[in-house]
Amino acid sequence: MALAAAIEPPTSATTPESRVIEAALVCFARWGIAKTTAEDIGREAGVSRAAVYRAFPGGKAAILQAVGTREIHRLMAAVVEVTARQQTLEDVLTEGIVLACRLLRTHPALSYLLEHEPEAVLPFLAFDRLGPALELARNGCATTVARFVPLDTAEELVEWGTRMALSLTFMPGRVDAGRPDTVAAMVRDLLMPGITAELHSNPTTNRIQPASPRKAPA
Repeated sequence: MALAAAIEPPTSATTPESRVIEAALVCFARWGIAKTTAEDIGREAGVSRAAVYRAFPGGKAAILQAVGTREIHRLMAAVVEVTARQQTLEDVLTEGIVLACRLLRTHPALSYLLEHEPEAVLPFLAFDRLGPALELARNGCATTVARFVPLDTAEELVEWGTRMALSLTFMPGRVDAGRPDTVAAMVRDLLMPGITAELHSNPTTNRIQPASPRKAPA
């Protein structure tokens, strides 16, 4: 699924473009990308094939680009909403990773593609293809993290948090992304030590607020 290099505002729900995007998501979740046609998308959107191409002259490739951009914008908006309520840097990183993993794992179109057309998704998760996704994450989430650390440090933390979320979603291992306590332990062990050392080496930078205690899951 194509990814844009910068976050764009979501399209109004009443525009033809938005109707086509929503219809494309339904079709991709039902049939995948390869089997979905412009006619299918138009029928789902309640518009003609010609209207689909008027909204997206580039055809299915342009629709894919728009779908990828809009869905990542939605994900980032949800992450920012949740993390803005957190009072410590550790909680911001933990809750952001947990929510991102849950949204990615439960996304209907993405789930279908991973099961039936992984070749349409996995190339964009390769190490050398993550640039656009990482830039989207930095643009969308760094300001929330910058409440606790300098902006350049916040951008670096968001990038590593994004890498962790993608890894836990698509290549799960011993860490269960569905359990905030295990993700919090990973954040403490892998992310916080490096950033704490960096801030301590430069006393003019912002201080990290202490982590809040977490209750064990019931």
